[in-house]
Amino acid sequence: MESGNFSFENCSSEDNRPQNCEAASDDTVFISAGGIVVHPEYERLSGEVKALRENLASLVYERDELELHVCKDIEMEYMLKIGSLEYRVYEAECRVLRLRRKIELIQARLNRQEPVNPQDIEKQLDAEYAEYVEKLQERMRAIDEALQRNRGGWLSAGDTADVKRLYRQLIRRLHPDLNPNATKEEQRLFSMAVSAYKNGDLPALKTISLLLEETNPQATDMGSLDDLRAQRDALSEQCAALTRSIEEIKSSFPCNQKAFLKDARRVEERVGELEELLETYRRTCAEYERKVKIMMEK
Repeated sequence: MESGNFSFENCSSEDNRPQNCEAASDDTVFISAGGIVVHPEYERLSGEVKALRENLASLVYERDELELHVCKDIEMEYMLKIGSLEYRVYEAECRVLRLRRKIELIQARLNRQEPVNPQDIEKQLDAEYAEYVEKLQERMRAIDEALQRNRGGWLSAGDTADVKRLYRQLIRRLHPDLNPNATKEEQRLFSMAVSAYKNGDLPALKTISLLLEETNPQATDMGSLDDLRAQRDALSEQCAALTRSIEEIKSSFPCNQKAFLKDARRVEERVGELEELLETYRRTCAEYERKVKIMMEK
């Protein structure tokens, strides 16, 4: 290892200080007659930190790619093949439960020989089944989002590659885990970059990159040996946490449905099961509605 006119192979090993060198004001360099010599431990730690920063940037990209694109595509496919039918089944199930409860409420009033006010009963049912309605609306929003994504335009292969390349670069420059001292403006730009990447907005990503080119590059001063050790430990923990997060995403919905959706036979079987269940709920609804009508005529 050499720096300037000095070779560490000729140095004393004690505290890694080269011969004929004096320690500088900090613990990162020595001063020799030939100039400044970088501490070997500093160079080793710098290499580790650099490698960890690269790994962290790759993991951040992999997680964002999963959350913003891969999962969305799988969810869209699931909603188009299964989700819309599951929604109709759940809607029919909610209707069955509501009618069954309505019968109970009417019967209770009849048993007490009280007048049956349909408006009061419906008001009570609305309150009791508000949570079901909210879940139905949530499922409908997911279906709408899938349909919109399915109708959306697709980038060319070249543009897709450019989107990924630019986003990787922006992660290295702007991601908070890699730039803990980022300014408010840099934080705002990163938020814009995430949104642009999510929407495949290549012009926006190019604009953000141009804005960054007008600023100074990231400082390369990594600080003292203690600072480097702290950075290395923090980066290692962040990499481990991101790796766990990625594995969790891959094992959760919708990622865990990828193999199922590629199996046409299993998809067909599931569709058949749901259609049969839907028909059962429809028959039950018709039966309950007839019973309600008879009770209200009493």
